[in-house]
Amino acid sequence: MIETDLKILRQKSKTFAGSQKDLQAIIIYLESHLNAPGINGVGLSTIQIGIPIKIAIIRTSTLSLDLYNTEILQMGGMMEPTEGCLSLPNTYRKMLRARTITIRNGDGKIYHLEGFDAVVVQHEMDHWEGRLIIDKINFSPERGDI
Repeated sequence: MIETDLKILRQKSKTFAGSQKDLQAIIIYLESHLNAPGINGVGLSTIQIGIPIKIAIIRTSTLSLDLYNTEILQMGGMMEPTEGCLSLPNTYRKMLRARTITIRNGDGKIYHLEGFDAVVVQHEMDHWEGRLIIDKINFSPERGDI
């Protein structure tokens, strides 16, 4: 079941320090939730299943990536996509996100992502910090907000 309790979702996640076997077991568990009947999502973070550690999966039409202990190295350009969240059913917010990001995953691999894939990664990493789309202010470059 995907977590909707704001008290749980607002927890900060801790660095994952388990084995590769533990990591794979958690990824399989996340996939079972993301692939459950009635679920229509492209990413899921462990806090969304009640586990406050830095692991997430991304499953878009162009990217299948398992994140853990990931850090953003560089961000570029801005965009304002409308985002939803599996933990906040029927809630959508226009967000300000980097159009391109470079990340280093927990295994040391570097990824350069853009567009929708970059947005999904930023969204899932926000979960690790206890940030939700309902916490974000709707910025508009056209209004001079940034």
